[in-house]
Amino acid sequence: MVIMNNVNIFAAFLVLFCLSKDCESCFNVNHQDSVVLLTGSSFYKECRCMEPGTGKLRWLDSHNKEISILRPGTESNVYAEWRDRNTYSLYISNISKSISGIYKCVTQYNGQEYSISYDVKAYDRPYFVHTDENQYLIDGNDSPINCDARGDSQLLFTWQKEQHFIQPDDEKYEITTNGLTIRNASNGDKGVYRCTAVDPLIGDDIYKDIKVEVMHKPNITDLVASPGQRAIAGRYLSIECRANAWPHPEYYWRKVPDMESNENITWSQVENTIIFDSLVPEDQGTYECTASNGAGNVTKQIHIDVLYAPVITYFENVTAVEGDSLAEMICTAIGRPRPNLTVSFLGSDSERSILVEKKSEGELEAELRLTFTIVERDHDGVYLCNASNEGKHNTEASPTDNCVFDNTVQATNMTVFYKPHFEQESEIVYAWNGGSLNLSCENDANPPATVNWRYQGNDIPTKEQVAINGLLTKDSVFMPIEVNRETMYGIYECIATNEYGDAKKFVTLQEAYPPPPVQNVSVLDLTATTVTFEITGPEVVMGPPVIGFTAEYDEADNYNITTIHINRTWSKNRPFKLEKLKPNTTYFIKFAAVNKVGASSWSNIFDFVTSENYRLHLNRSIPEQLYWESDGVVKWTTPDTSEPIDYYVVKYCLINDTTVKESLCKEERIDPTTEFRLNQIEPNSTYYIEILAHASLGNYSATHIYVTTPEAYESAPLISAEAVIGISVVVVFICLAILDVILFVWRRQGIIASCCYKKNKKRIEDNLQSRDKKGLLRENGESVASDTLKRPDREYEYKHTGIITGKHSAV
Repeated sequence: MVIMNNVNIFAAFLVLFCLSKDCESCFNVNHQDSVVLLTGSSFYKECRCMEPGTGKLRWLDSHNKEISILRPGTESNVYAEWRDRNTYSLYISNISKSISGIYKCVTQYNGQEYSISYDVKAYDRPYFVHTDENQYLIDGNDSPINCDARGDSQLLFTWQKEQHFIQPDDEKYEITTNGLTIRNASNGDKGVYRCTAVDPLIGDDIYKDIKVEVMHKPNITDLVASPGQRAIAGRYLSIECRANAWPHPEYYWRKVPDMESNENITWSQVENTIIFDSLVPEDQGTYECTASNGAGNVTKQIHIDVLYAPVITYFENVTAVEGDSLAEMICTAIGRPRPNLTVSFLGSDSERSILVEKKSEGELEAELRLTFTIVERDHDGVYLCNASNEGKHNTEASPTDNCVFDNTVQATNMTVFYKPHFEQESEIVYAWNGGSLNLSCENDANPPATVNWRYQGNDIPTKEQVAINGLLTKDSVFMPIEVNRETMYGIYECIATNEYGDAKKFVTLQEAYPPPPVQNVSVLDLTATTVTFEITGPEVVMGPPVIGFTAEYDEADNYNITTIHINRTWSKNRPFKLEKLKPNTTYFIKFAAVNKVGASSWSNIFDFVTSENYRLHLNRSIPEQLYWESDGVVKWTTPDTSEPIDYYVVKYCLINDTTVKESLCKEERIDPTTEFRLNQIEPNSTYYIEILAHASLGNYSATHIYVTTPEAYESAPLISAEAVIGISVVVVFICLAILDVILFVWRRQGIIASCCYKKNKKRIEDNLQSRDKKGLLRENGESVASDTLKRPDREYEYKHTGIITGKHSAV
């Protein structure tokens, strides 16, 4: 329905007539009109008067205050505005109940004030409260459908079901101010009902569609326990409550007799099921399920039997004193059926002093007693009580799981108190000047012992000894001592005491010395470059044991020239071996033993001579065998040598007429490797390849091989794709080189120019061949491969004069 303003049409006509141009006296009578508006709407009125002698028009609000004109830059909900010089308008942009009231347009005429008034009233649109869109009827009962609406006036209600209007005189229904009552509801009454509320004052209406369902009272059909109504404690159990109802009922579980408190509940509810994650004996009993919905509720009960797994009810800690008799440890347990008990000890075996005695075995409870005839220190520790029994499972729910064995274990401690005890009652400790140490009084005692130290000097007066004892550390397991020339060597007595007794320990502090000189040295193995010794340490050492040996050695020719010789130190368990010696050379060596105090004095000087086996060693051909690959690569295996390979010299020659010509040979020096690629070799040709290995002692014998390169393939293309790419790259570089030459000649720029005009040019060393233009030099030493390979680190001499030259020569 359309919103209509309740306005007196006749009064409005008179007002409009008086405000027209033909009104001779403008408005010379007071007039009031009522305006009813919806909250939040706007209000607009014009006040017009052209009668001569009329005063200024003004608008007054509900509090008789003049309404201001809206100025630029300001905002107002209520303001006035001049439309033209004779028309003055009122604007209310947002009507609310707080600003409702009488608004007046006033003027002066013939000395009297006249006004036109508007009683502006704001009203709220009707609205629904406590009206759900989904509602339920109870099957067989008189059930209401709630529809509650509020408005500023008394509302009128009408009802429809599926587009059909419900008549007020229908016996099936009763229309009330709060809703619609349906008598003897059934499934045929469900559907969509429309409730319409009408405000008769302003003719406004609202409506709401309500979906109605018919509820049925719950009916519990079954209570199902899984795996069964008889269960074993510690296992899983669920009880499901099955009920028919609409809508779906809510479920409430409790254990009977009635337990309002939630304390000690070991189960949880998930929808219509209660779940025991781990049954306890107290869970046995009767459980009641209540299913309820809006139509009503119903209850049903089920009984659960719980078979008890063993529960240890008593197994407490025991304390005793070493040497006591008849100390007792008790373990009791309860279960259904009665559990069997065993006690085990997590410690050393001491069965000779334990007597096991069983007592008071009832239907559900068992007890085991351990009686210790004599308490020993080894009885201290952890004991385990194991309770086990056999439970019968529900044969109907689980026929394959009739017997289940359950057990539980609990630990307890037996604490044995005993007096202090030392593993060693006497100890010798060595000390030396400049060191520090702690004398130990560590002991085994329960409870822990207090410690006192006492010094027993060697032939010192009693008075002085008492004074020294007063300075010793008290109540400390460790006695710190800084060793110097004033250190008091002698016997220190440690006394450990607790409430059960005491014990003593004697620590003898002796001054330590380095080991005596080494006497027995022999050579176990001797080669051209190594020697291995056998050293027998001193038998008697007044101090810490020997931890290693040190040696000083040098060639015999140098031994009397300088006092600076080579040193080598070995730990006691390492092989006493010297390496990288010169072959066929006499060496002098002396030894000293080392302990924590220091090194002994040097032994007598021993001499030994390295062997000459290196020449036989170098006569070995290395590498022993060469392998030729068809792609121009020669390979070999890394030889096993006592001297590491420094480098290889590779020489390969083209054989012409079955002879090797030096002019057709190429020679290269390479780092240690296992393969070498021959460059620029010709197809269908025979090559001689020689590999020579060099070590620190000299050159090994060379190994050679003859190989024949394969013929070129006739079907192969004249130029391959790789060759085309290579040629293209070469052409690009040639073009760049020509461009660089042009820049050099024309502008003195480019790579060539920068090389030629560089301020700091590198000096290029002349090689041996450029300096030896007359061929007067020859290599002083054996040749590696041929006279053509001359190395700058070798010495050379003039062939005719015999003068030596080399890298350190001034020639």
